[in-house]
Amino acid sequence: MEFYPKMLCHQELIVCLFYFIPTLGVANKTLLHIAKLLPTYHSQSLMDKMLNNENIFSVGQQNILVLLVWIIISFAGFIMIYKRKRIDG
Repeated sequence: MEFYPKMLCHQELIVCLFYFIPTLGVANKTLLHIAKLLPTYHSQSLMDKMLNNENIFSVGQQNILVLLVWIIISFAGFIMIYKRKRIDG
């Protein structure tokens, strides 16, 4: 297996963006709109409800829909990469 340091750098940048945009969304309306499309924003609101002992099923349909869409996108990406690279061989 080869190691790609440039690829790792890009992956770290993407992960940082996924985690920092929802945090910065409180200060900027544009970032808040972008954050509402990311799964981390909705996961964070779901975790906040769980930690405050609130009903987690009271989240809006948009929250659940965004999370489901990201799960489908992740699964489709995994299938596409698995067909090309084959993890087990």
